Amino acid sequence: ILGELVAPGGMAVDIGANRGIYSFALAGLCQRVLAFEPNPDLAGFARRKLPGNVEVLQFALGAGELRAELRVPINRRGGAEHLRGSLAPAGEGAPARTRQVTVRTLDSVDTAAVRFIKIDVEGTELDVIAGAAATIARDRPVLLVELLASQHDDPIACIAAVCRDHGYDARILAGGVMVDAAGLIGSGAPIDTRNVVFFPQKMAA
Repeated sequence: ILGELVAPGGMAVDIGANRGIYSFALAGLCQRVLAFEPNPDLAGFARRKLPGNVEVLQFALGAGELRAELRVPINRRGGAEHLRGSLAPAGEGAPARTRQVTVRTLDSVDTAAVRFIKIDVEGTELDVIAGAAATIARDRPVLLVELLASQHDDPIACIAAVCRDHGYDARILAGGVMVDAAGLIGSGAPIDTRNVVFFPQKMAA
């Protein structure tokens, strides 16, 4: 449903780009895509495969400017689970490959006419949003945020905080239609997606 969420033209931002699946789709909808991926293995793959209107930036985004440890879990066969790479602290003794990476804020990056922001960073999504507050206030993009993949103890509180702090309404895809996210999650009904979509509230007349 990206074509229904993303206004044509302008810029899209893919935060936690991994191998670039979202960036590839967004490249056909927007004039320019910024793809943020701190894992050098994945960033290199994305650069080789993505079209020319996608710029891959090899650093993480968060709430401030710092250096942090990127942890990529190791499975029982000794393979790296790149889809679960995260800056969030892991449990004691959890096997992982680690890398020191640079963290910046989205607000520190040169952007313009941002139409859409996707955030999937395995647990530090709210930090990313905090570091993008000025960009969000300026351009009022649609946000697609992975909040329902068990990294957040209280996803309803996370949803409420984003809506309250930034002036958004939260929806989730269920049965092919967008419904109130907090209401569906709170009902205990089955959830078809881990992504919550935030739409900017309309300005008062």
